[in-house]
Amino acid sequence: MSGELGKALAQKVTREMTREQLEEHIANTLNKVKMCTLVTSKDDIPRGTPIEYFSDGLTLYFSPDSGTKTENLKVNPNVGVTIYNNVSPDWENDWQTILGIQITGKGELLEEGDRDYARGAEMIHFEGFLRALGRDETELPKGRKILKMTPSKIELLEYGLITKGFASKQIWNAKT
Repeated sequence: MSGELGKALAQKVTREMTREQLEEHIANTLNKVKMCTLVTSKDDIPRGTPIEYFSDGLTLYFSPDSGTKTENLKVNPNVGVTIYNNVSPDWENDWQTILGIQITGKGELLEEGDRDYARGAEMIHFEGFLRALGRDETELPKGRKILKMTPSKIELLEYGLITKGFASKQIWNAKT
């Protein structure tokens, strides 16, 4: 590799961000990108669903329609999320913008009255969705479930971190 990417990778930068730096960086990134693939499973059959998410720090909230993913969650709370940006295949110029995040953790379906439901509804901004549908934004959806995902591990791949002196792959683990 003789290009800029090759030179950066040849440096073999291995410096990790501090926990605080990494948490802040991931939280900021989660606020910029809003779509992901949510993976659930039941009976060893995975289901990947493109879905919009809303972040509160490292915690993710979703407003899932009923279906396979919600049925899977009822029997298996282990979930995965993949988030990535859309870049052109111009490796010479765009390599610094490549971003991928893999999150594993626990999913919890919340119903009205549950402890974290109000926070989830606040993060999801149902009002804007209702406005877009031409409905009264004060009439929040009744019976709507919210999925809260609490991460146990986050793996970040971001080549641009190399230019800041950090390894392109950073891993965050929940405190046990």
